[in-house]
Amino acid sequence: MNLIIAILLGLLLPIAAIVLIDFFNDKIMDKNDILGKTKVPIIGYISHSEGRNEIAVVERPGSALAESFRSVRTAIKYFVQEK
Repeated sequence: MNLIIAILLGLLLPIAAIVLIDFFNDKIMDKNDILGKTKVPIIGYISHSEGRNEIAVVERPGSALAESFRSVRTAIKYFVQEK
């Protein structure tokens, strides 16, 4: 009987902890978190920069971060439709 209780507690407690951590998570993890709560269109993604410069595009203009800024800027131009 003790073995069965230990196995059940060993399985149920970690599962309950994972469910509670996920329930109280208030961070944006993917685009479905935004699409589920708002009707705002997503026009692009910009990743996190580890660089020390506040303007990362100037520091490394050919990086993936700089390209993501260019992609968002282009999408905004098409989305707004202004010249």
